[in-house]
Amino acid sequence: MATDREYYDVMGVPRGASQDDIKKAYRELVKKYHPDLHKDDPQAPRNMSDVNEAYDTLSDPAKRQQYDAYGKAGPTGFPGAGQAWAPQGGGSGQTFGGFDIGDLFGSFMGGFGRQQSEETPHGRDLSVSMTLTLGQAVFGVKEEIQVRRYDTCVTCHGTGAASGTSPKACPTCNGRGEVRQVQDTIFGRVVTAGVCPTCRGEGRVIESPCPACKGSGVTKADKTIEVTIPAGVDSGMKVRIAGQGDAGKHGGQSGDLYLFITVEHDSRFERQGSSLYHTVRVSPAKAVLGTTLSVPLVEGGTETVTIPAGSQHGTEVRIRGKGAQTVGERRRGDYIVRIEIGVPKTLTTEQRKLYKQLADIEK
Repeated sequence: MATDREYYDVMGVPRGASQDDIKKAYRELVKKYHPDLHKDDPQAPRNMSDVNEAYDTLSDPAKRQQYDAYGKAGPTGFPGAGQAWAPQGGGSGQTFGGFDIGDLFGSFMGGFGRQQSEETPHGRDLSVSMTLTLGQAVFGVKEEIQVRRYDTCVTCHGTGAASGTSPKACPTCNGRGEVRQVQDTIFGRVVTAGVCPTCRGEGRVIESPCPACKGSGVTKADKTIEVTIPAGVDSGMKVRIAGQGDAGKHGGQSGDLYLFITVEHDSRFERQGSSLYHTVRVSPAKAVLGTTLSVPLVEGGTETVTIPAGSQHGTEVRIRGKGAQTVGERRRGDYIVRIEIGVPKTLTTEQRKLYKQLADIEK
């Protein structure tokens, strides 16, 4: 269900917010509303859906520009509100602000403009929140997910017509999808055009609707689909699965499915771009003399690293090619082991004796 709130209010950002601000706000809202993190909150799925809807628009510069100009309803004020006038036939062919100059003048100059295009309804885009482990995000994963969507009706194969029948050209507009009226005024003949009220701009009518889909050509059902998440994704990213949204009515093109990614926190690692960081704590003696340690790898297992003699607090040991990936690149980043020197709070009698001897030597 679409949210009635302004998208900027949903995201909690001002209209002039940068893309970085919007992405940062999305990450915080995921933590606040994600159903997997708030299983006891019955409003969490709805809140997360509103956030995904708002982020889908505001994170896309083209969608955001249209939203800023027209809001969620899209451009209105001309026949076929929310749709641009599209070319068919002659005319100037120039479009300004979502309408065709030829159509604008054609409606007043006796029909020299174009006809409105007949468009098959496009299916709606869908969005799903998806939570991944750090390993799945780094290496990519194939997962089966369940989506509730409109699919092409199997009874009528998307035509919307009952078995043995087929849609017919609209008798009101003769299949054009628009009707024109001619009026004689004191200024001359005026021609106005608008969406056909009988077929609602589709150019065809169904006399015997399919009983399964009630003439829409689509039915709603739960669908299990396999999706491929590319290696290198991170929280706040969205993955587009083409053609897996709602099916378009009457054979129209299907919408897309957008997966909004959240990566679970892994306390062993800190991710910065394609680099992974891991902190190890060593004693002062081992920092001075050097040592070897086993550190965990994101793919599983461990790697032995050498801590060089004389390591300082904050020294970094780099393991090349064992970090994360960036989407679209095959090479992995580096795995960086940070050294943290731990000073013991309590000492055994022997340790105290040795530290005192060392202190005496340093004098």
